Amino acid sequence: MSGADDLHDVAADETIIGCLDIAKPRSFFVYAGAGSGKTRSLVEAIRTVCERQGRDLSLSGQKIGVITYTNAACDEIKQRLSSIRASKCRLSMLSPGL
Repeated sequence: MSGADDLHDVAADETIIGCLDIAKPRSFFVYAGAGSGKTRSLVEAIRTVCERQGRDLSLSGQKIGVITYTNAACDEIKQRLSSIRASKCRLSMLSPGL
């Protein structure tokens, strides 16, 4: 990845993190081509939110909801987040095959 791509990824990550702010959550849609870093950006944003706000999410009974279009994407996100899910915050996953 070039430096310009890295800066773009940081901006996308921060936008997603902003949407997941529990004080004013917003829905969002990530649309980009294969191999563009959608899963990486989403996983990093969820990881950051769980680190920053996981306790508050847990105490309020809130979850982060993720809807994917493929079972493969769902499985990949679950696998990448498996180390933090149980201890930091709850995540609901939905894909066509589930």
